Amino acid sequence: MITRLNYEGDIRELIPTIRVPTLVLHREEDHWADVGGARYLADHIPGASLRLLPGEDHIPFFGDQDDVVGAIEEFITGARGTASEERALLTVLMTDIANSTRTLGGMGDER
Repeated sequence: MITRLNYEGDIRELIPTIRVPTLVLHREEDHWADVGGARYLADHIPGASLRLLPGEDHIPFFGDQDDVVGAIEEFITGARGTASEERALLTVLMTDIANSTRTLGGMGDER
């Protein structure tokens, strides 16, 4: 139902009323949405900026995320930062199945 509403809704008359800085991002080879829609938004939102990114992924967290994040950072701050080779995003997952932490603690580090 949401997908149908996305295609059936017509908000074109509201677009010119947007009065905030707006960055329109679109991947040039997007298979789900034609680049014409992005151009339309950028042309009809006062002061909007259009940034076409290489790639075909529609969802922003697929494909080249550095390009997406860099474009947003540049839009917000006026400059694109440089990625640090020493920085990394890590996820730590810990599970305690059947009190294994207590059992291993009782055994000691040596064992």
